[in-house]
Amino acid sequence: MAFLEIKDLKSGYSGRTIIDGVSFSIEKGEFVGIIGPNGAGKTTLLKTMTHILSPSGGGVFLEGKDVHRLNSTEMARRFAMVGQDLRSIFSFTVKDIVLMGRTPYIGLFNSETGDDLKMVDHVLELTDLKDFIERPIDELSAGERQRVLIAKALAQDPAILLLDEPTAHLDIGYQMEILELVRSLKRERQLTVVCVLHDLNLASQYCNRIILLDKGKVADFAPPKDILKYDTIEKIFGATVLVNEKALPGSPLVVPIARSRP
Repeated sequence: MAFLEIKDLKSGYSGRTIIDGVSFSIEKGEFVGIIGPNGAGKTTLLKTMTHILSPSGGGVFLEGKDVHRLNSTEMARRFAMVGQDLRSIFSFTVKDIVLMGRTPYIGLFNSETGDDLKMVDHVLELTDLKDFIERPIDELSAGERQRVLIAKALAQDPAILLLDEPTAHLDIGYQMEILELVRSLKRERQLTVVCVLHDLNLASQYCNRIILLDKGKVADFAPPKDILKYDTIEKIFGATVLVNEKALPGSPLVVPIARSRP
């Protein structure tokens, strides 16, 4: 039995189907990337793997159990999602935001316990945020805010971490820092990671396998060396590229080529 299995999943918005008949399975401890052109259904797929969106067909099964039959508390203890929006409506401190990740264990109207505070301290240590505990989140850089949101997700003590473009809006240094952090946390905490990425080279270097989505369907699901081929990228993304398969064995490097060159 697969750890996480998606069977013939169908979902969308306001009666409009975005993903249609998506099926794949993920083993425990994998770091799986999701790539594809804009509008392919990447974010919709992540949202349907949780309670954010309900499927109109098919299902999502964690160790054989339909996740959409779990209540919200059970779901939050198994899945944690970090979205794209780094803005904060309120000026909460870093510690307050990370403590929100303990809500599935504390409840809405109860006080945190010593175990909850220990977990918060632990994930703040893991994400190198101990020096930011009392800082308001709106005073942090984009990369620091992203680390705070990952720490909040880890405080849920999930089995599966879902990330929707965690490197968006970050410079190259922070992009590498965030994905190095996620990869190290995966190893230390035996997390299963599913991550939407636009940067094909980051997906190539950090993911064990890549799901290629196109027009709401799985075009391919394989290791980076089997997915990132120049003809595949040209067909799916409509871009001309060079692919260097020798620079980093097993992790092809993709170089976009301008259509009109001087």
